[in-house]
Amino acid sequence: MSIVHRGFESTGCGAGEQREAAPSIVKDYDQLLALSLDEEQAYLLMFVDGQSSASAIARASGLPVGRVRWVIRRLVAMGAVAL
Repeated sequence: MSIVHRGFESTGCGAGEQREAAPSIVKDYDQLLALSLDEEQAYLLMFVDGQSSASAIARASGLPVGRVRWVIRRLVAMGAVAL
């Protein structure tokens, strides 16, 4: 079962739990440089590993989870990140 919430896909884990999709970088270094990322986008990309959810990235980065989700959606729209 898959649930989409604000652009983030969650997979049912059973017992009412949901697992948030983990963003992954889909561009190489030179392609990322060409995107002219702002400081916040570049900062959050340091935490994108293909395994950590937006919630985990928020905890690691010290930014609010809502802000992290917003930036990740922008990165997805730019083609830098996939969910």
